Amino acid sequence: MKKAFSMITAIFFIVLVSVVAIQTLSTSQTTVSFTSKTYIKEQAEILVDLAKSVALERVLKSGNPDLKNGIYVGGVKDELYYPNIKDYQYKITITYKLPNDMKEMLDSDKNTVLATITIDTSGGVLQDLAEIKIVRDYLIAN
Repeated sequence: MKKAFSMITAIFFIVLVSVVAIQTLSTSQTTVSFTSKTYIKEQAEILVDLAKSVALERVLKSGNPDLKNGIYVGGVKDELYYPNIKDYQYKITITYKLPNDMKEMLDSDKNTVLATITIDTSGGVLQDLAEIKIVRDYLIAN
């Protein structure tokens, strides 16, 4: 009877230790996943600032958006891929609109451009880790 009780106690102890170990591993995996997603989102926010600089440079170099060197000469959308186009982690899209495209703008804002910046991880290497899409609008006046 004493041997059977010892065996049952040992099995119970092994099951208890196993459950605690599995719970600990599960918690640490969740923490790593949360940290990874936070890092990916922070990197995307930094890329928004980079894209804002690219849009500002493009608009200011183009001068009047309606003229021959204007923002519409090369198209109304820029697509950038970080770190490269082959195996990118983030797709950066910058769409430009002129005031005559937007009814809420004043007629006097002829050199103002609305740049809509989208940072997206879908379709890239990070798609399985975290699907993040950030959209920001910036008014740029020349």
